[in-house]
Amino acid sequence: MSLLPAHVALEIIKGLRDSPIKVSNGRLWAAADARRRRKEESMDTQVVQASPEDAAEILALQKAAYQNEAKLNDDWTIPPLTQTLLEIETEFETKVFLKAVCADRIIGSVRASLDCGTCLIGRLIVHPDYQGKGIGTLMMGRIEAVFSRAERFELFTGAKSIHNIRLYQRLGYRECREEDLSPKVRLVVLEKRQ
Repeated sequence: MSLLPAHVALEIIKGLRDSPIKVSNGRLWAAADARRRRKEESMDTQVVQASPEDAAEILALQKAAYQNEAKLNDDWTIPPLTQTLLEIETEFETKVFLKAVCADRIIGSVRASLDCGTCLIGRLIVHPDYQGKGIGTLMMGRIEAVFSRAERFELFTGAKSIHNIRLYQRLGYRECREEDLSPKVRLVVLEKRQ
């Protein structure tokens, strides 16, 4: 076993924040570089309130983002894939929609409403090319801020959607129950109390 030189060990301990070190196998440098790029990309993304004029673009994004969920559950009839433009336009009347915009393109969206002190969050979506870059976390923080007076937040995701469940747990959500959406799809309902 060989020891790292002291100056290299100190840089690692500092967290590679400002000056990533390139080690012989490149893994350490690549991981730090990937974190830096994700942070930069999420910083270039603005989360703002969406309007009904955004409905068609959000619906198209929704259908693209839910392809993996449908494939994972072998069910192409899940509501996000069958929702119509008229249905989503109608949702704008009762829900707050946020959109994540990067380079004048909608790359994410989330919607929510308040019911008896509970903020019901739905359809957090991020374009497949932008997933894993902190945009979902950014949108969740913004939608929670919009409903900051809510006593609790509630959302659901597919029981097989391990990445989604981990994201929500990292944001302070806890599983509270499960429900069947269809014979093939089981949902996990998560909540977070203020």
